[in-house]
Amino acid sequence: NPPYLKQTDAWGRRIDEIVTCQAWKTMKAISAEEGLIAIPYERAHAEHSRLHQMVKLFMFGPASGLYSCPLAMTDGAAKTIESLGLELPQALENLTSRDPKRFWTAGQWMTEKRGGSDVGSGTETVAVAQPDGTYRLSGYKWFSSATDSDMALTLARIVDNEGNVEAGSKGMSMFYLRTRNPDTGALNGIQVAKLKNKLGTRQLPTA
Repeated sequence: NPPYLKQTDAWGRRIDEIVTCQAWKTMKAISAEEGLIAIPYERAHAEHSRLHQMVKLFMFGPASGLYSCPLAMTDGAAKTIESLGLELPQALENLTSRDPKRFWTAGQWMTEKRGGSDVGSGTETVAVAQPDGTYRLSGYKWFSSATDSDMALTLARIVDNEGNVEAGSKGMSMFYLRTRNPDTGALNGIQVAKLKNKLGTRQLPTA
């Protein structure tokens, strides 16, 4: 069954719930248990650990109903956090966990309404610094892959003290985003406008 968007509850309250079938949810558990992301970070086979992971993903992919797509972005997020030495220990631990109850998937939310791969000129999302050191992002992401993920890496332009942003690729910053409030489980200030009505890969929810 393809995913669908349930925007409101029975009382008309905005919930933006992306409903996926049980098979899709089970793929997440299988991915964790099989260590499809964990293997290269555990380094049990030293420099061959990444090869071990790729072989398992090669066999898993055709039967996964395209769950290999969110896994690729999850691995990308874990590699980014590790390689750049980002202080996100909980995120890295969950992204590489073998425990289905703790395992996170990640999205990459880059493309906006203009489309295309030139995100340097097409990004209009802005980030405003908050008193607690975090940033509040405001914008419209047109191609939000793995919209049902637990976190995302996304792009925005930081607004300076005078209310200006820098244009082009030089003005881009990457942000770590928890998609849901860890205390309430509600979307973290996110609204899902619609799911894409795609010709292919329909089982993969993309907003």
